[in-house]
Amino acid sequence: IFMVTAPIIQQGVEVTLPSVKAEALPGKEEQFVVSITKDSQIYLNDAKLSADDLTDKLKAIANERPDRQVFIRADDQVPYGQVIRTMAAIKAAGIENVGMVTEMPTDTGNKGAK
Repeated sequence: IFMVTAPIIQQGVEVTLPSVKAEALPGKEEQFVVSITKDSQIYLNDAKLSADDLTDKLKAIANERPDRQVFIRADDQVPYGQVIRTMAAIKAAGIENVGMVTEMPTDTGNKGAK
């Protein structure tokens, strides 16, 4: 599991990402992004799916490209358990490369503080 920052992945599903201090990873190819909205709706890119449907779709992707990466964008209001269940659905599909998308924190005037 790794984290990436939002500038590499922009999707149409609206979520408020948690903020962390981490560098953005460069994007290489078409991204598969699983978004979880604050009302716990799951999307694969822009398509709304159930957890079972998500696993089925990702199984087809994993059969074609087992090294494929999937990124999770979860609203910061989503309960931790929902994020873990979604990760389990992705892993059940055979996807091993799962990344978490976060937002870079804004500078709050603490210049020089690390």
